[in-house]
Amino acid sequence: MKLWLGNFILVALLFSGSTIAASNTDAWNRLNEQTSRLCSEGRYFEASLIAEKALKLATVAFGTTDPKMAVSLFDLAEVHNVLGRYQSAEELYQKALEARKNIFGPKHPAIGVTLAGLASLYNAREKYEEAESHYLKAFGIYNLILSPDHPQTIILQNRIGWFYLTQKRFSEAKSIFEAQLDNLKDSGEFHFHWRIESLNGLAEIYKRQGDFDKARETLLKTLAMAERILGLEAQDVALILNNLAEVYQLEHNYQKAAPVYQRAFTIYRKTCGSHHPLLGNIRYNLGKLYEVQEIYEQAHNYFEEALVLRQKAFGPNHTGVADCLRRIADLQAKMGKHEQAEANYRRALTIQEAALGPEGVEVAATLHSLARLLRVLERFPEAEALYQRAVTIRIKTLGEESPETLAVIEDLASDYQKQQFYLLAEIYYNKILAVKKRLSKQAQELAPIFLELARANKFQQKKSGAKNYYSQGIDNLKTNQGPACNGLKPFLLELGDLYFYEGDYENAESLYRWLVLVIETNNGRQCAELIPILERMAIIYSDLGRIEESKAVDDRVEQIRSGIEK
Repeated sequence: MKLWLGNFILVALLFSGSTIAASNTDAWNRLNEQTSRLCSEGRYFEASLIAEKALKLATVAFGTTDPKMAVSLFDLAEVHNVLGRYQSAEELYQKALEARKNIFGPKHPAIGVTLAGLASLYNAREKYEEAESHYLKAFGIYNLILSPDHPQTIILQNRIGWFYLTQKRFSEAKSIFEAQLDNLKDSGEFHFHWRIESLNGLAEIYKRQGDFDKARETLLKTLAMAERILGLEAQDVALILNNLAEVYQLEHNYQKAAPVYQRAFTIYRKTCGSHHPLLGNIRYNLGKLYEVQEIYEQAHNYFEEALVLRQKAFGPNHTGVADCLRRIADLQAKMGKHEQAEANYRRALTIQEAALGPEGVEVAATLHSLARLLRVLERFPEAEALYQRAVTIRIKTLGEESPETLAVIEDLASDYQKQQFYLLAEIYYNKILAVKKRLSKQAQELAPIFLELARANKFQQKKSGAKNYYSQGIDNLKTNQGPACNGLKPFLLELGDLYFYEGDYENAESLYRWLVLVIETNNGRQCAELIPILERMAIIYSDLGRIEESKAVDDRVEQIRSGIEK
């Protein structure tokens, strides 16, 4: 949901005053202005070339003790950070930090700015402890020497709020956003932008907590305020519109979401130009909107547009490019274009591993998607290796109880089941069951795991265990969803069949009768799904000498068949 408009406002705020003016040169200043303009237009690759020229000029003309040298190091680090060149960005940030400490001492706003830049880098690289540490160090400096309503303090607090939000530390994030709103309620236009940022942050918290009504209400009020004060075509208006469209999408209100995204796109194109990466973000979101509606060709087109825009802005090896490639691969897999999907997954994986390291959270997501594709292609050993690697990363980064970790383990267990490695499947399904029992109070989502455990036991001829798991699943569904819920069908059928083939007709008949009731309730009395169940019941009645009941059931089967043929 969060769309950053750029990281360069910090530099402009800090050095647009007397520090730079006192020791300025026209040539160096022109290069800086050109870098800033290119960044504002989303032309980051070109900006990096100009920033490199500025750094070379500063190195030759001013030397390491001049503040302009540190500015050039920092500016280039910021551009490299946006471009996903994380290793070089970190080196440049560290050099800028050392230079500024030598020039200004350890407690200067310039030190805080540089620490915040490093924090954003570590956040992008998923090094969250280091990111938080650097954010808090920067805030400690600002807290000593700047007022709470100073622009740099406001910007940093907003970043920290969004950092906590993305870490699901909603209480801490909310406290920051609410404090900012209180501090900025009587401020001017610059501060109004950050009021909008804080309101967007609160809406994002509500959205992630599933309170869509509150998120929508907050965004609509913010939108009305922004349109009144800034006009209908301000960038802040586009930002709010994008976030509002995301809420509509999550509410499955797709008809409302699409035009709101399109309006945001139109504003960004008018205010930022036709090649800005913000346009790519809107196209990416539209791709997700159509993907969830299973309109795959349209979704594919939007993801392709986002890919082109991001490649133009950031180059071919950026994590944002990898994200588009993975989305495109997901669609290609769904459309049966398996060879193209695999190629795009592997390209995305290469980019992510280079940028984030081999244990990044996004690396695990791509490994999982690629493993699923290989499973469809029945390349099980390759899929298993990727699943195992994805599980290891997710346990390490997200914990064993995260939904993302459980999703990979469940897919791995399913693969073992499909390959008839039933003992391995049982082991992994039991791991999932143990975690979900700890997490869930009502245990509504346990039924599918009970079903797979029952099957794993059944195929190992562990009939007692199978019956136990079938029974637990039946009890679970009956308690949570009612005695006629559709989910009972496989449990009643398969447990009934176990008893049927053992000759335990009493239990089999009871389960089949229940199953017939479930089918009739959900699908009607003339459903073809009833036929095999009724045929089994006819056999039971015949074997037990209940001839009239057997004949009545046979007659009903013929009646259903006749109705279907007609």
